[in-house]
Amino acid sequence: MARRLGRARGAARAGTLRAAQQLARLGIPVFPCNEDKSPCTPDGFHGATTDVECILAWWNRWHSALVGVPTGAASGLLALDIDPDGLGWFAENKARLAAGLENRTRRGSHLIYRMFDPRVRCSVSSIAPGVDVRAEGGYIIWWPAQGLPSVGDLGAIVEPPQWLKEALLTSSAPASHGRSRSESATDAPHYVREGERNDFLSREAFRLRRVGCSVEQIGSMILAVNEARCRPPLDEAEVLRIAGGKREIVPNVLSHNPTPLVRPIAAPEEYPLDALGPILGPAAHALAEIVQVPGALAANCVLAASALAAQTCSDVETLAGQRPLSLFLLTIAGSGDRKTTTDRIALASVHEHIKVLTKTYIDAREQAAERTGGEESGALLEPRKPWLICTAPTIEGLIISFIEGQYGQGVFSDEGGAFIGGHALREDTELGTIATLSRFWDGSAVERVRATLREHAILYGRRLSMHLMAQPSVASNVLASRLFRSQGHLARWLMVAPESLAGTRLHDPKVPAPHAEARLVRYQEAIKALMERPIVVCARVGGLKLGCLSLSTGARKALVVAYDEFERDQALGHRLELARDWASKAAEHACRIAGVMALLENPRATCVSATCMRNALVLTRHYLGEFVRLVGAANISEEMDQAEKLRQWLIRRGRDRVKVRDIVQRGPNWIREAKRAKAVLTVLVEFHWLRIEGSEYVLHSSMLGSGARS
Repeated sequence: MARRLGRARGAARAGTLRAAQQLARLGIPVFPCNEDKSPCTPDGFHGATTDVECILAWWNRWHSALVGVPTGAASGLLALDIDPDGLGWFAENKARLAAGLENRTRRGSHLIYRMFDPRVRCSVSSIAPGVDVRAEGGYIIWWPAQGLPSVGDLGAIVEPPQWLKEALLTSSAPASHGRSRSESATDAPHYVREGERNDFLSREAFRLRRVGCSVEQIGSMILAVNEARCRPPLDEAEVLRIAGGKREIVPNVLSHNPTPLVRPIAAPEEYPLDALGPILGPAAHALAEIVQVPGALAANCVLAASALAAQTCSDVETLAGQRPLSLFLLTIAGSGDRKTTTDRIALASVHEHIKVLTKTYIDAREQAAERTGGEESGALLEPRKPWLICTAPTIEGLIISFIEGQYGQGVFSDEGGAFIGGHALREDTELGTIATLSRFWDGSAVERVRATLREHAILYGRRLSMHLMAQPSVASNVLASRLFRSQGHLARWLMVAPESLAGTRLHDPKVPAPHAEARLVRYQEAIKALMERPIVVCARVGGLKLGCLSLSTGARKALVVAYDEFERDQALGHRLELARDWASKAAEHACRIAGVMALLENPRATCVSATCMRNALVLTRHYLGEFVRLVGAANISEEMDQAEKLRQWLIRRGRDRVKVRDIVQRGPNWIREAKRAKAVLTVLVEFHWLRIEGSEYVLHSSMLGSGARS
């Protein structure tokens, strides 16, 4: 365990250091910061540098340091810091903010712009409540270095739009002392009146402290805020006491409506089973009815088996050229959701074919032995091994299987954790595994080089389909993986996560056995027909020699329309902005699915019909929606995830107040330390779900049911 933790910390440090050095090479100075965002070095952001050797020395000293970036003239960058209170303003103005780069933070976003005027200074809530400015004399944490997502890149940053420039210059102008203190609320919609000023300034000081500002910086900023926003302003001495932490910095009133910690995960859309076509559609319906599983689970099982059978028969034409019919599918379902039974029925014909291959292999070995008088037959007479399906291979084992076994194979596992948590995806092998699997999906040649045996093998014409069925806790590790996402590997998967039917699956004596259900019999016969088709081997380089299913005129027309739709929706601010990786492959996914359905309906098919393509596009849109739903939910920071879990626990507990010791003694198992409990409670206070009364935390009324107890 200690060794694994050490490797994890080392990998995290390497990623952060790499990000810091990349910024430096782009001319952006950096400096190390502590976990609380305060600078590690005495001179803070004033000592930021682009010297990569100095940066290396810093991170050798402070292994877990965050990457700080000064704003203003030092870097040429300006940032809008959107905190929880500003998320509503951000949502309303996102389209016209026109930021070329948005870095997600632990609690909101940084919108990065090019610094346009040295007069712009740091300010707190001057643009809008919860929207701070980081400009001359300030700095930000570069959160992408910690694995948080970003949209856009540094090469795309621009100056703020004109309306925002004017607002920034206005917010940086010296406060006017000549305005009447009797100004109406209409003239000053954001003014803070008597009775609210201390709490307002305490919240602002609290937020500034959280981003690592010094007492002097906090004092300077909230003095300006006090003068601009408080009517009448507090005495300077009182403001400085607040800045120095003499008052309780955590806000003590729930004058705001709570801000959601995470976006609620939408319920899955119903899987469009009828779009699977005349063979797969009825089969999926029958499988769902007989085993009593969600339609999406049944659909992924029959589609995966069909791709395994079809991938050795042909490739398919796409808008980018010839591609395999191989599919990678991920089904997320809990223990007891009958994954194993569903998968076993869907693969019945495949397992029968493996028996045939095994018998053929044994017979061929025996015949070869007879011809050679019982001696070793030699490589030229050795038949291919009947290796067709495996469950949790290492990448080396998979390549060996392709060298000696069938040219088209599958990784199928009803316990996907064995593969996801196995040797193939260990920290030291993960990148190589992802790269090799991606090459199989692409249909590219795969190399195997082993220096110790002086071996260099290149595998051409191999095809791999995959279907992993994993529990949510296991799948979330993949969905939230920076490496899987950054390498474009997640975009190759068709994933579903249907709601469980547990508790509704009552026994029905009228349900037929699978082998007696006509819809499943027809499906099994179609799979068998494809599995029994003779393969064509390339005599020159080995491996499969495959033809290509062309697109009919109608199929191509439907595909082009959909392709343009997917492309337009990837634009900044549009619905697929954060799913560009998958959306850019959506048209290819549709071609692969359409090709599989075409061959299953007619093993001798030479083209994809318009009907197959239209059905495949319906399925593709469903898988795209699932990708957006599931991957978006998995990208929640650990801090926000823990806060939401504690909030849910407090709701279930049913009391209107709680102490730290209550959580440590009787709370969730993962929060058994007072320090950790306080950290999570602080998040709930900042998002207005709790307020503090002495040693107790009082819940917001929206968390309490009619039976809440004191």
